[in-house]
Amino acid sequence: MRAPTMVVWTSHDPTATPEEGKQIADMIPGSKFVVMNRCGHWPQFEDAEQFNRLHIAFLRTGT
Repeated sequence: MRAPTMVVWTSHDPTATPEEGKQIADMIPGSKFVVMNRCGHWPQFEDAEQFNRLHIAFLRTGT
């Protein structure tokens, strides 16, 4: 089964670097990789406006 996939990562996550997030995204053919800057482990709270904008746009278009 194929489904559009977006991997959202953050620039300041204490558990993993953006490079590690990119490696994960690269394992998913055709996935979109996005880094939210100035966010740590909880981007949905740290920058809810950007988080929601990214997700809504992806859900609407799949890109």
